[in-house]
Amino acid sequence: MVIVGTRSATHYGLQMASELAGDLAAEGVVVVSGLAKGIDGAAHSGALRASADGTAPPVAVAGTGLDIVYPISNRALWSRVAERGVICSESALGTRAHPEVFPARNRIIAALSNVVVVVESHAGGRSLYTAEAAARRSIPFCAVPGSVRSPASMGTNSLLVDGCTPVRDATDVLVALSLARAERVICPVPGRRSATATAEPSPSPAVQPTSRSPLRATRPGKRSARLNHGASLMTIRQRAVWEAVDDIPTAFETILIRTDLSIAAAAVTCDELVASGALLAGAGWWSKQ
Repeated sequence: MVIVGTRSATHYGLQMASELAGDLAAEGVVVVSGLAKGIDGAAHSGALRASADGTAPPVAVAGTGLDIVYPISNRALWSRVAERGVICSESALGTRAHPEVFPARNRIIAALSNVVVVVESHAGGRSLYTAEAAARRSIPFCAVPGSVRSPASMGTNSLLVDGCTPVRDATDVLVALSLARAERVICPVPGRRSATATAEPSPSPAVQPTSRSPLRATRPGKRSARLNHGASLMTIRQRAVWEAVDDIPTAFETILIRTDLSIAAAAVTCDELVASGALLAGAGWWSKQ
């Protein structure tokens, strides 16, 4: 399961992340996070303390290349996780930290988990992107309540207002994990007020046309005009990726070759186009709507 949260964590947030990760690792749950400052680092530290016997090694997903330690202040933690667990990254060796790598990393963090727990997040914090990436993949996510006076808990408290499952301790997470395995219970996408729960989630919940989508459903005879109109609303990079995708399933490697984009940039753009309704996503492939 995944534990994520703000880099600017409070003492309360750091303590909760460490205790949750430690208690879960002691129960044999593999804890996944992003090796960032704050909540991520506290979660990894807690998991390391509880998994000395190797039964639940920690897993970290880095945004940089595996030869670039980021943040540098976590160098010792990076080494301990690498020694006792796993560090993975889709970024090429030598890739340094820049804004594009982290949204790409967050979708991988979400996809590696049965449940995502947001411990502490500011309003609009990056950890909310991980929660949204989880919701798009029908992966349930939970949030740890915080003080209504604490800016560091504004994002998590908003998730709870939207109907997300609250987490008080490791028992709540273990219950969520059991439900996820049995029913695939889905929390609402951040910012939406309606919750969805289904035993068999729809194949692509993130690509259903919405009133905000530039590519709304129309009659087949108007498909060409609809696609041209949608493409005109895209950024240059989004249009390049959209044009690289065929009407039939197109592999990610093909998109990379046709666009000459980095893995991180292509992955983020594919997610943006799926969210807007411009592309359909499958297991390692994309196609036009």
